[in-house]
Amino acid sequence: MVFVGMATNIPPHNLGEVIDGVIAIARNPEITVDELMEYIKGPDFPTGAIILGRSGIRDAYETGTGSIAIRSKCHIEERGEHGLKRIVVDEIPYGINKANMIENMAALVRDKVIEGISDIRDESNKDGIRVVIEVKRDAIPEVLLNQLYKLTNLQVSFGIINLCLVDNAPKVCSLPVLLQQYLDFQVSVIERRTKFLLEKDEARDHIVIGLIKCHDNIDDIVDIIKESATPEEATKTLMSKYEFTELQVNAILAMTLRRLTGIETDKLIAERQQLEANIAEYKRILSSRENEIEVVVKELEEIKDKFGDERRTEISNVAANIDDEDLIPQEDIVITLSRGGYVKRLSVDTFKAQHRGGRGVRGASLNENDVVDLMVYTKTHTDLLFFTDLGKVYRIRGYQIPEYQRTGKGIPVINLINIEKGENVKSIIPVDEYLDYRFLMFFTKDGIVKRTPISEYESIRQNGKIAITLREGDNLLAVKEVQSKMKAYGEFDAEKAYYTMELGEDGLGIFTKVDNPKAEEMENYYVDTIVGIASSEGKMVNFPVEEVRPMGRTASGVIGIDLDEGVEAVGVTVAYEGDLILVVTDKGFGKMTHFSEYRVTKRGAKGVSTLKSTDKVGKIVTVRSVSSDDDLMVITNYGIVIRTHLSEVRQSSRNTQGVKILNLEGRQKVSSIAVVPYEEEVEGEEVDEEPLEGEEQVNEENNEVNE
Repeated sequence: MVFVGMATNIPPHNLGEVIDGVIAIARNPEITVDELMEYIKGPDFPTGAIILGRSGIRDAYETGTGSIAIRSKCHIEERGEHGLKRIVVDEIPYGINKANMIENMAALVRDKVIEGISDIRDESNKDGIRVVIEVKRDAIPEVLLNQLYKLTNLQVSFGIINLCLVDNAPKVCSLPVLLQQYLDFQVSVIERRTKFLLEKDEARDHIVIGLIKCHDNIDDIVDIIKESATPEEATKTLMSKYEFTELQVNAILAMTLRRLTGIETDKLIAERQQLEANIAEYKRILSSRENEIEVVVKELEEIKDKFGDERRTEISNVAANIDDEDLIPQEDIVITLSRGGYVKRLSVDTFKAQHRGGRGVRGASLNENDVVDLMVYTKTHTDLLFFTDLGKVYRIRGYQIPEYQRTGKGIPVINLINIEKGENVKSIIPVDEYLDYRFLMFFTKDGIVKRTPISEYESIRQNGKIAITLREGDNLLAVKEVQSKMKAYGEFDAEKAYYTMELGEDGLGIFTKVDNPKAEEMENYYVDTIVGIASSEGKMVNFPVEEVRPMGRTASGVIGIDLDEGVEAVGVTVAYEGDLILVVTDKGFGKMTHFSEYRVTKRGAKGVSTLKSTDKVGKIVTVRSVSSDDDLMVITNYGIVIRTHLSEVRQSSRNTQGVKILNLEGRQKVSSIAVVPYEEEVEGEEVDEEPLEGEEQVNEENNEVNE
């Protein structure tokens, strides 16, 4: 004798859905699995939770075996007034022990496999499950939840094996076979039950016929019974005289005299009519399989109406295995980095636009002597390349930088990227695609420039990579993404004589305005991309990108601007970033000048005057190419931020000192700027904190000052 062990694992389903599926296959035996899944959506577990994807369900329904992923139903909620969040588990997968699951989570937190959880509590009661997971301030709850799905029983796999006994033999059945087997079984049950009821009612009808005949001849029958010496004699006499059967006679003799005299003919006649109707119905049901199926369907519908309930388990189209970043919404963000090395992520609408000359809102609460140095507008799923003053590059995603409140200090950047002690981030470049025809332009404080394909920075190790080889005593100033030759499209405006560019699908720039009145065939016209380098003494050199040949990643570069001793490069511009050149000083003065006023020279020249530095105006902090349609964010060394429309900054000629963009109080100075998309203005938002210690009120100065 051989013993064989076989496993079956058929998941629970919703009663109403299964009944609908049985009825569907009863009416159409050729129904497909996809058509059946319109009625039976998938397993329905008493503990609820979420089934991820339908492919595993379809496999199980088509072949009899499959695997489905079951995920706990969770939500993220705010706690307190400081932006802290918690993860709340509302439903867990079928068959999972809640206490063991919580213990496993705690072990992972204790062993630092999962970081970012400060506390786990079980607040479940008679109303349902509630497991609370407190999230630390610097953790991203969506990513943390995804880690819990991967490492704990918050998400499990359920293997389906539809193994059944069919004709006393084990068989793995598809959904149509399962339902058909159940339907056949129910039909056989109806058939056996109907035959039993038919035989029962036919037997009773035979007795009722005898009782009615007995009532019609009651006096004579009583006399025969009285005159008979034995029951056997009475039986023979009645059977002979009235043609009763033995069953009818036995029923008559078994009745007491009182019941014989009390028989009501009307009741017997009514009973016989009902019996005849039942017998006719039973015979009709047994006359065909279709009639038997009708009975099955009717009774199943009655069961559904009485016991059917709503589905508890949700079926999601989300894939079972997803990356952390798939849980992070695509959002516009602003990244800020202080000179002290604190970085944070903010929503782009944190700072509402104000009129030029406003006081601004507090954007960061920094340590003493720390200042915000960089501000970048990007998206959560964009790569961010961090270039340091030592010529190295590091990379992280936008969402990997923790989000903070507007006044939050942020997290040390050394906690996110492996920079060395004394190494400072100088530029942050957002990159969505590493295309061969895109280039990065490097600018150093000593006026050195280098152009390298951005594709050389696609693979960056965790410990960073050399981006440029710096000469002794030099430091990286800035990095810009540039194009070389740009193909021109669009209409020429002879009066304004300028161009703006967007990147086309072919990798070339598309110009809507072109500074070339001789270009008759615009589609065949190419122009150079112009870059500019500004020095601390107020000079600026502009030259075509093509004058700097492409170099390898570790090359050191060539001279971009001729600087006198003690003078450094302070800002760079790229023409297609905007048709205006914005200059901002540390005392809050700024101006915009059309780029056409800056003549193009050769690489390595001393340049032309862009702004005369005075005690009143201050020193140049930065130079940027902008468009008047954008907004300008200016941030001070005390963390004050103002957002204003660039259209409010008056365009000036190259020989002016500009207007006051930001009213600075006390010892405040402009630290950094960022250009972001236009936003509707909000009136009157001001600093939400007391003036900084040592600040003094200064008078507004909005008048343009000429040299």
